[in-house]
Amino acid sequence: MKRAIAALLTLLLAGCQSMELEAPEVARPRPAAPSVPTLSGDALQAFLVGKTLRYNLNGVNSTFFADGRYGYRDYEVRDGGTYTITGDEVCITFEDGGRRCDQYALIGSDYYRIEEGGRRTKVDRVAPAAPLRATQCLALSKGDMERLQRVFDELCREQGWARDGERARRHARMLIDDYLAGNTNEMHLLLAGRVFAERLQHDASL
Repeated sequence: MKRAIAALLTLLLAGCQSMELEAPEVARPRPAAPSVPTLSGDALQAFLVGKTLRYNLNGVNSTFFADGRYGYRDYEVRDGGTYTITGDEVCITFEDGGRRCDQYALIGSDYYRIEEGGRRTKVDRVAPAAPLRATQCLALSKGDMERLQRVFDELCREQGWARDGERARRHARMLIDDYLAGNTNEMHLLLAGRVFAERLQHDASL
């Protein structure tokens, strides 16, 4: 077990290194106003500024730092830029010059992001913004490593991957990111890993 945990730590630390960025979508003309009341002004500022929002979509996290910086990550993509809030919109300018504007609304007891085009994505979790640094990987306890090891081993067994293979490495990276973002439940991590595996298989078949 100690050898397996040490091997996973090597994989996980590799995942904390820099990653390639993908170009964000270029903003399209804004459609008609949504049919639900959106957060605006002080309410939108209070909801976003200094917060990290986790969505129920492919491990997507958006971070709105208090100094105006913006960070994005999912299981594979990392991106950044700046943001501004005007009225009921938050507009993001990405590092490559791309731009998009979103709105947020409270529908029932849940918050949703409303994208240009009207697509709604549920916000699963809101937490204080805390940028991920490589040194955080070294702060994982023995219990953390054992929990991650079990999930990693099960995914490798299910998928038939070699533990030092490329897909296993990508999953190790995904697991550590998801864990540090707050998903510390083994079953939830395993489900997220399975979704990520299906996504990789789909992308490979295109």
